[in-house]
Amino acid sequence: MTTVLIGASSVGQLEQNVAALDALTFGDDELRAIDEHAVDSGIDLWEGPRTA
Repeated sequence: MTTVLIGASSVGQLEQNVAALDALTFGDDELRAIDEHAVDSGIDLWEGPRTA
């Protein structure tokens, strides 16, 4: 049996994760980097909208 636990492993990590809620928008450079990483990893970010 395999189990996955999701959550922070320290208070510092929890604080960092909560602080991420202060920046819910991405700049053009950030979006470009996300797209680039996805393509390099073989992930098609637009598959759903394109086939729907």
